[in-house]
Amino acid sequence: MNNQSYNLCILILFLTYTFSFSCYSQEIILKGSIKDSNKKAIAYASIGIENKGIGCISNDKGMFSLSVPDSLLNNELTVSHLGYRKHMQKIRNLVSSKEIEILLEDSAIHIPEVSVSPNKIKWIKSKGIRIPGGSLKIDSLGEEIGVLTNIKSATVIEQIKIPILKCTYDSVKVRINIYQLNRESNATPLFTTPIYKTIPRNQATTTITITPTDRPFIPQGQIAITLEMLEIHGNGELLFPVYSAHSVYKKIVLDRFEEIPFSMKLAFSIRL
Repeated sequence: MNNQSYNLCILILFLTYTFSFSCYSQEIILKGSIKDSNKKAIAYASIGIENKGIGCISNDKGMFSLSVPDSLLNNELTVSHLGYRKHMQKIRNLVSSKEIEILLEDSAIHIPEVSVSPNKIKWIKSKGIRIPGGSLKIDSLGEEIGVLTNIKSATVIEQIKIPILKCTYDSVKVRINIYQLNRESNATPLFTTPIYKTIPRNQATTTITITPTDRPFIPQGQIAITLEMLEIHGNGELLFPVYSAHSVYKKIVLDRFEEIPFSMKLAFSIRL
């Protein structure tokens, strides 16, 4: 083979590879809004493809934008939010819309009643030894980390306290989630009213206190209490003291939780 033929073959192979790669990596952008049945915007809904590492959070006006590989057109887009039924729709049926409008239906979830003492409160603290000089950081919207604990009998949560090492953002809005976990680390939310908290800029160690308006019912068994990042203002970082204990973590919304060998610190009070 002469040099001219050889170079031509190399060029053809290169163009073929480049074309194949560009086709494989091509993405589509889904843009739109999440609303309730009355066309009112739903802030901080989870939008994505379950367990595929693709997801985002709607903003405070219910708007979202999500990049999806065209190889996943036959998958379903999932939209979920506390207090609403999960919505699933084939992505292929959405790509022709410039602005997607997804309406979520109210979810009628029955919360069991539990008999507790009005006077007896017990504080439960997550376990683990503080790692000197260590810190734990979350910096992506939808990123979520939390502690695992076993509840001996059904109860309600009165208050949650989370130490913050420092917050150098102007402010960060987070959501406190409480789940029941099964053996496959599938998480079922245990309440229908979102618990939000805004963390202000603070260079010193502080503790945020969350007192739910509607006290979440907690069944017997393993639960996870997590903190999820929803909104960031300014540049900076959010750091937590880190401890040598197992915790649950996920980087992207609608993915399955994984256990990691370090944890933040958390305490919560229950009625006995």
